[in-house]
Amino acid sequence: YNGCALNRVVPKFLTQFGIGANYEARTVRRVDQIPDDPPLNIQFQVGYMSYAGSGPHSRTSEVFIVMPETHAHQLEYFGTNSWETPFA
Repeated sequence: YNGCALNRVVPKFLTQFGIGANYEARTVRRVDQIPDDPPLNIQFQVGYMSYAGSGPHSRTSEVFIVMPETHAHQLEYFGTNSWETPFA
């Protein structure tokens, strides 16, 4: 994640990062998709991290962190997609 900017910051929601500064490297990595994890039934909490994705088996190097003051209903929604499995 060297040279990687916080590309999406939404207070009381999430901060997303993982798009590399080097265009060639990130273009190559974009096709290296990470398969979804099996459901672990872990409830998201503030400070948890997860891979970002756009559909099944779509994860790459982008991750997000759940921000402080995230509303309870949003915490319940995180993890309902197969590509969102919390870690850290």
